[in-house]
Amino acid sequence: MRSASTKILQVNLNSAAYNTESALQVAIKLDINIILQLIPPLDSVFYGDFNAHNPWWDLLYKARDIEGIALVDWIDYHDLALLNTPGIGTFHRSYMARPTNINLTLAYRSIANYI
Repeated sequence: MRSASTKILQVNLNSAAYNTESALQVAIKLDINIILQLIPPLDSVFYGDFNAHNPWWDLLYKARDIEGIALVDWIDYHDLALLNTPGIGTFHRSYMARPTNINLTLAYRSIANYI
């Protein structure tokens, strides 16, 4: 579904901004509150390290942190679809008992089936 108008926005709560030839990628080295102020561009894929926990995307993580709760509200408000497969880990370190799902991929529901 890649066309001249397709935009990809990368969110990373641990890096700086940069560009690549294949996509505009904006990384934000701020807290989740900045992310929640963003209005995702239409026809966009929005992905990255949200560093937020919620059972919606991490079935084994029963707790909801404040970032996860706020992110769910933001996803619902903007009518976004979670493209991750819930329960499939996206982040792991050797000291962790199991992978977590802090890396999420989102898109508007109107284009999610085309991705």
